[in-house]
Amino acid sequence: MDHFVRKNNPKMRTWTIIFSLTLAVLSGYSGIGRSSGFEKGLAAPRGEGGSGKIFCYDHVTKKYHSLPCEEPEHIQVGDKKNNSDDAREFTSDFDYQEGIAAYKIGDYAIALRQFRLLAEKGHPNAQNYLGLMYRQGYGVLQNYKVSVKWYKLAADQGNADARANLGYMYSSGSGVPKDEKAAAEWYQLAAEQGNATAQFNLGYMYSLGSGVPLDSRTAVKWYTLAAKQGISNAQYKLGVKYENGQGVTKDYKIAVKWYRLAADQGHADALN
Repeated sequence: MDHFVRKNNPKMRTWTIIFSLTLAVLSGYSGIGRSSGFEKGLAAPRGEGGSGKIFCYDHVTKKYHSLPCEEPEHIQVGDKKNNSDDAREFTSDFDYQEGIAAYKIGDYAIALRQFRLLAEKGHPNAQNYLGLMYRQGYGVLQNYKVSVKWYKLAADQGNADARANLGYMYSSGSGVPKDEKAAAEWYQLAAEQGNATAQFNLGYMYSLGSGVPLDSRTAVKWYTLAAKQGISNAQYKLGVKYENGQGVTKDYKIAVKWYRLAADQGHADALN
């Protein structure tokens, strides 16, 4: 009788539903039911065939293990298409972060798999990292041409890091014919987006007149932007510019300021 009352009690049914939904949401998004730290294992991408099962990577066994649960369906609120887009974005971000975590601990096999999976779907950050792995030979045979391919795909989507990296490839003639003008163009795009490395490299090119007209004032402009972001080479170069009055009014006090900032970061020339 007591069982019958609980089973048919509307309030009990309501609280049971709320409790079940809460568990489902927590299990799907906050890590309950799966490992939440990379060292303990992260959810892997869906397997071939789109089963939707959750997998965890175990760094002890170096294998993925299927958990005895299915991924909860996303609660539909409003337009179904938008919810699907949100779900795909959530999955992509999760896969990308797993790739980053693997990359940072030197697990290049996992990083390569995650980045390639996303890069082939057009993820610009993953494309940039895949280009970096091919340039450095991390987890793959070093291949500058393939590196340039992935950098270019990401750069064309506006990725500032990829644009800076592509500038380096043209400047060094790695995977492409050496082209200082093309290098400067890619550095310019990245520098305007606030990429500190590109800002320094562009300043250096203006200082030398390489790929761009010789222009000390413009060199100082880009050095300053990079130096303010903590690039020690840029801080040192600014010290030189102010000491010698190149592109700026000669000012030993400001020169010393920049030399000291560079020295504080261990810049060898600034320490001498």
